[in-house]
Order: sequence, then C-alpha cells, then structure tokens
Amino acid sequence: MGIYRIIYSRSFAICIKKTLTLIKRLIKRRFNNVSQELEGKINSLSLSQIDNLADAIFGYQSLDDVIHWLTINT
Repeated sequence: MGIYRIIYSRSFAICIKKTLTLIKRLIKRRFNNVSQELEGKINSLSLSQIDNLADAIFGYQSLDDVIHWLTINT
C-alpha cells in the first residue's frame, strides 16, 4: 500500500500546482498584473482557500479586490 500512497500524494501535489497555475493565469488575464508578492500569497493557499478564490475571482472588478480577499483569508 505504500506505493499507492506515494502515487496519490504526488498526483495530489501536481493537481494543486496546476490549479494554482490556472488561478494565477486567470488573474493575470483579467487584471493584467500579478506581482511576485501576490504570487507568493497565492502559492501559500490551502486547497479550500484555492477553491474559494477560484469562485470569487469572477466577481471581482479590480486587482485590489483579489488583494483584499488574500489579506482577509490568509
């Protein structure tokens, strides 16, 4: 069973990384800018925070809204 746990863990990590990449790409496309500091905050999100941010992004009008969300939720 150990090998299956390793495979699952690696697959899960890859999924999270791809999801984070997608979130950052959506933010860049919508707001034209993602600073390294902002990327760092996004990279440190938990899975549930990533999910919540993904839902919230489409309602935001500015990058300040994203920054505000990150300030409140991290």
